[in-house]
Amino acid sequence: MSRRDGLTTVELMVTLFVAALFILSGYQLYNAVNLRAGNSREMSEASNIAYRILREQAIYDSSFTKDTSSTCPSSSTLSPTPTLPANTLPNPVVSVYRCYIGTDSDLQRVTVQIEYGNDTPKRKVVHATYVSPS
Repeated sequence: MSRRDGLTTVELMVTLFVAALFILSGYQLYNAVNLRAGNSREMSEASNIAYRILREQAIYDSSFTKDTSSTCPSSSTLSPTPTLPANTLPNPVVSVYRCYIGTDSDLQRVTVQIEYGNDTPKRKVVHATYVSPS
């Protein structure tokens, strides 16, 4: 039996199989990187929007009354309603919370929360700051 130079059919099939495994694993890695990049972009956008709204809302509200029964209200309405950039976040819901810190302080805590996404549970970004009368 003589041996010729080159690859046998079995060697060629094994080589093609190993190459296909590398290509499939590379494709899975590519998809994972793209998914994470999209999630990071959405989180960054939500954070930027929440910070912008926080800077708009972070003024002392002297008409806001102290609620001694609880530390924070469940939610407060935004006036005016902030304009969100179109088509940047999937299903965004903006909430602004304002409460006094303690019963004998004039310091107010302003919190902006944005929930977004089509997942359950939704993803959330929260920014907060403190404001005083002076």
